Amino acid sequence: MSALCGIELVIESLMMLRKTLDDLKIRYALLEEMEKSEKTLFEIQTGEGKTELAEIIINDGSGTRTGFQKQADGRYRIISTASSREESRQQKKLAGRIKRRYAYNRIREELSKQGYLVVEEEKEGDETVRILARRWR
Repeated sequence: MSALCGIELVIESLMMLRKTLDDLKIRYALLEEMEKSEKTLFEIQTGEGKTELAEIIINDGSGTRTGFQKQADGRYRIISTASSREESRQQKKLAGRIKRRYAYNRIREELSKQGYLVVEEEKEGDETVRILARRWR
């Protein structure tokens, strides 16, 4: 049986990723916090036994560690220690939460940069968020 070892994630801003993890109240260790211990990257072993290097490590609370590995194109790839179907399912669920919150944060940031003010936000039952923004000229 093959386990999930990576999910492609279009995350380009480390600062926004940190904000997203903070918003979701997910504890993480960041590479720059580890520099004093002379480590260059965190090592994480995937569910398939392969060792990967990551810049950020989180623990989902159930014992599954997750790493964020920066790719050559600037995107981050999620590296998981999940070794069972249930752990893989939980990993996909966590990745979905992170993706949604990251997208929300990026949209809010872009609206602000373009001079828009968010005047209304509505959360719907299917985890959809409707944002109404206005810009006065």
